Amino acid sequence: IVQPAREAGIAPPVVCDVPLVDAVCMESGEDLLIPLANYTLQPIPRLTLEIAVSSPPREVRSVHHGVLPYETIGEGRIRLSLPLDCTDFLSIVSE
Repeated sequence: IVQPAREAGIAPPVVCDVPLVDAVCMESGEDLLIPLANYTLQPIPRLTLEIAVSSPPREVRSVHHGVLPYETIGEGRIRLSLPLDCTDFLSIVSE
């Protein structure tokens, strides 16, 4: 289904390094909310996400883990890691 977008070089707004994790990017102005759902049926000790952002974040926060460190990996993208049991929500607040 996504083959034409991949061939065109279009990156999805959220990329997970573990299959069977659902991550949806919900925008509110420049801020983002990303619900995470783990369908692997086992806890993930370290899930790494790459996320497209419109401006540098002031804060990245998990409902279960609080403020998370992140790194900028290119213009308009950040990378972060966190453990994921069943579900979580990430809030990305822009400057």
